[in-house]
Amino acid sequence: MAGTTAHASSLWLVAVVTLVADGALTVYGIRLGLTEVNPVAAGLIADVGIVPALAILKGSAVAVAGAGWVVMPADYRGLVPAGLVLPWAFASVVNAVAIGLAL
Repeated sequence: MAGTTAHASSLWLVAVVTLVADGALTVYGIRLGLTEVNPVAAGLIADVGIVPALAILKGSAVAVAGAGWVVMPADYRGLVPAGLVLPWAFASVVNAVAIGLAL
């Protein structure tokens, strides 16, 4: 696990990139007429709009990750940004494929 901690700053950078990619592709896809499949996100988008909803959801995830970073033993801290990267990267790929099919 020390390897992930040694690369934590790079993993945080990748987390930010995947956050932006997922958010931007989600906004674009919804504006194309695609539907958000996450029921929590879909409900929040319906209530407050897409950009505020994504800001709330992504901001909450980063806040929880930040808290996890603080309490996580140093040897395992690299898992925190990796835990953000994996779902956001997957969602970005799914969004890109859905957008590609919709165009």
